[in-house]
Amino acid sequence: MAASALIEYLVFGITISSLYALVAIGFTLIFSIRGIANLAHGALLMAGGYSVFLLVSSGVPVTLALLITIPIGFLIAVVLYRGMVKPIENQPLTAMMVTLLIAFLAEEFVRNFISDSTRTVPPIIEGVTAIAGTPITYNRILAFVVSVVLVVGVWYFVTRTYTGQAILAVSIDEKGAASAGINIDRTNLLVWGIAGALAVVAGYFWGSLNTLAPGMGLDPLLSAFVIVVIGGLGSVSGSVLAAYIIGLLETSAAFLIDPGAQGLFSFGVLILVLLFRPQGLFGNRSLEFD
Repeated sequence: MAASALIEYLVFGITISSLYALVAIGFTLIFSIRGIANLAHGALLMAGGYSVFLLVSSGVPVTLALLITIPIGFLIAVVLYRGMVKPIENQPLTAMMVTLLIAFLAEEFVRNFISDSTRTVPPIIEGVTAIAGTPITYNRILAFVVSVVLVVGVWYFVTRTYTGQAILAVSIDEKGAASAGINIDRTNLLVWGIAGALAVVAGYFWGSLNTLAPGMGLDPLLSAFVIVVIGGLGSVSGSVLAAYIIGLLETSAAFLIDPGAQGLFSFGVLILVLLFRPQGLFGNRSLEFD
């Protein structure tokens, strides 16, 4: 493999991995609190991309559009939890099926009322730089930097603030946390909101690096599910590590075999993990950052 192709492969893989990490962390946060697999998480990613697209189409600068979309994603996730998931949160399987239905409805809404064809969303930073002679867009670099900053920010928030400690406490022992005076409902709302905000940011960058499409949330959701299982359900550090493993493996499959074979290596690793370490790399139901 030529040096330029290797650099392109590494940059592409690291960028995709960083976006996977954002999606997987949100998925992990929600699962660690109530044991619910939020299958509408990909729909939140799609909502992020299309929200920026609609705002930019209305004349809003792309940076401002993304900043507006972040609280929108937070609120959508909070409303989803409060209105649809909370009444059945003690039935994880039913809640999972409801979120799956919501994902299908969201996709059909976009397909029928916005567009059923691919769309593009502009990057925040135009232009290209070169690394060892290989052209790399500033947008791809920005996507990586923003993802890393957000991952570190979530880590700091959960491990270094009182509210974050409350989230950890609820994930470990909800009844004990409630007896200590922690508002469980408010904590759940916050976790869903954070996950929604992370998802819409990932959705914007996913759309700006590729294209927008009604089903754009499916592949990242499947990858996030694989990542969370490999990393260990409830382990944020495991999800981040697994995100980079899966992202680089998928890129390897696309470069070395065929773009359609991206899931070949990642699902192979998933099978091996389920066979030999079913709890994942850092498996634990409660939220962990170590």
